[in-house]
Amino acid sequence: MQLSSSQAMGTFQTNNPGHVEAFPVWKLYGPGDSFSAVRLSDGRSFEYEWAIPAGEVITIDTRSKRVTDSAGENMYEGLGFAPELFSVPPGQASITAELTNTTSESLVTMDFLPRREFLF
Repeated sequence: MQLSSSQAMGTFQTNNPGHVEAFPVWKLYGPGDSFSAVRLSDGRSFEYEWAIPAGEVITIDTRSKRVTDSAGENMYEGLGFAPELFSVPPGQASITAELTNTTSESLVTMDFLPRREFLF
């Protein structure tokens, strides 16, 4: 993601080569004040509203619906009202993400494992 002195933000395309939805794991590397992500095809979104100190990493696992800090502590309460921890559909999808009040140390990553459907 593009980093500036005040925010890391952008719209990016994902390509899920799998047959079914995949569940991303987001990592937010502080410092930052708040984070938001939106799947543009349907507007599903979530926010992490708590400040993230420098050196801290917040992990948001959309499959398990767990939100943890670097020590593994539960940080789910940092999510905004009615979070929709969305999946990535098969094929291409556009997602917008923003981390505010960043520095050059700040980073946002999103990874997922494509899933395949097999019939036996």
